[in-house]
Amino acid sequence: MAYTKTPEQSTYSSERIPAAYGINLRPGAVSTANKDAGMINVIPFQNNKAGSKELWGETRYGLSGVSVVNSPGSVCRGTYVWEKTSSATYYFVVVNTSVYTSTNGLTWTAVDTLLTNATTPVRFTEFIDSTNVKKLVLVDGVEGYVYTTNAAGTKITDADFPTPHVPFPVFIDGYLFLAKAGTGDIYNSNLNDPALWTAGDFISSELYPDDIQAILKVNNYLLAIGNQGSEYFYDAANATGSPLARYEGGNLPFGTSFPNLIATNKDTVVLLANNNDGEGVFKVIEGFKYKDIPCQFVLNLLNTSVNATGPSVVRGYFFRQQGELFYAVCFNGALTTTSTSTTTPTFAYSFSTGLWFELVYGLSTMFPVFFTASSTSNRLLTSVAGSLNGQVFFGLFSNLFNTDTINGLATTTIYQEIRTEPFDAGTLNVKTMSRFGIGYSSNNTSASSPLISFQYTDNDWDSVSAGVITQGTNASGVGGFPFATQLGIFRQRSFKVYTNNLNRTRWKFFEMDINKGQQ
Repeated sequence: MAYTKTPEQSTYSSERIPAAYGINLRPGAVSTANKDAGMINVIPFQNNKAGSKELWGETRYGLSGVSVVNSPGSVCRGTYVWEKTSSATYYFVVVNTSVYTSTNGLTWTAVDTLLTNATTPVRFTEFIDSTNVKKLVLVDGVEGYVYTTNAAGTKITDADFPTPHVPFPVFIDGYLFLAKAGTGDIYNSNLNDPALWTAGDFISSELYPDDIQAILKVNNYLLAIGNQGSEYFYDAANATGSPLARYEGGNLPFGTSFPNLIATNKDTVVLLANNNDGEGVFKVIEGFKYKDIPCQFVLNLLNTSVNATGPSVVRGYFFRQQGELFYAVCFNGALTTTSTSTTTPTFAYSFSTGLWFELVYGLSTMFPVFFTASSTSNRLLTSVAGSLNGQVFFGLFSNLFNTDTINGLATTTIYQEIRTEPFDAGTLNVKTMSRFGIGYSSNNTSASSPLISFQYTDNDWDSVSAGVITQGTNASGVGGFPFATQLGIFRQRSFKVYTNNLNRTRWKFFEMDINKGQQ
């Protein structure tokens, strides 16, 4: 029975908990993915008011796009938005062995046919010579092409072009750099010409006894990443051989076995690092400094996925929302873990809050591959499995869209889900809950019909209760809010709030009226 100790000390109270939670799975991540705290399509942000540490969740941006090709078994290999001049933007998408280009992102033309395996990633880099001629270079691990417009490219046929190579092209000071596959050697093109190469123009990464997995441009340095370690090089302007020299003391005591999880953005790099200590860890590199990103549940899923299909099934990329940078890991169709049963999981990390969350795009069979490079917008290439059998779509990821709208597919609302940590009000006393309210802002909060679904459990989701959400009225000019009442007794309780009905939403907090009661 509930009680009050003294008239001065009431056991009744209103409690608030955040509406933003990072994914916090227990060991055995797949088995607890639907039970532990986390969010789907809700991105955590910190209140930017001075001195505030309040967290809230915001609906992810919507996706709008068009079909690039309708071919059974289509595989997305790479994409790029090349803003060559202020008046000339060219779009590139590689599907299977075909290179498609466009001048508007809507109408596509196949301009080149590649030779390599359709699962090998294709990457791009922009090139500019001393006379200000701008080019775009595509490499796929075997071949290289040079483009000046959206027309067919010029294949690199020089006998000294490194092949096979690691498909991470780097441009520095008029040179194109590529690492030869299965070696520690970094080759360079002739000055001002990515199509011409000279035998012997290379430098070796020798600090660690392993092969190069990727080379990246970090500020004006070249970072060579191996399996066990990484080191920096700089342009020493050598008259013969490679222009590069090793940056003494510029090395990192880790490498990676997952080059496709690398994401780079000028001076920031994220990779799944091999520390040579028995367990991988995501690291963010900024200049010459680095730090860990806690991610045990992602590693558990990676181990499950990789054991079955190998590291090629995962991709890493950056994207931005509301000016903030995020890193995402896409499992590329290899694993199912969430309550949306056919979803391919994509997990993302917020650098500002340190929280992981989940993304689901469009239909449950759709998954993102990676974002393009573009200075003005987030572009996303997606593939669709199931009945559409591998169509590839090129889309814009923007706050201008409240839904996912893909040509050939039905428009779908953005599903949003928040799962809280267990709440006990600081005591395991038997408590009563008379009301659960939701503090949020949305473009359709005034609708009369229920827009939000609400579940709770007191026993780790072995059994679930559903509260009836009521949309409060604007009595006497006081704004209404959604709430549920008569929620019974509990010791500790977890909540799940989810909706397919709200569009642009800011989830601020959850509020409960409780009586802490007695033992």
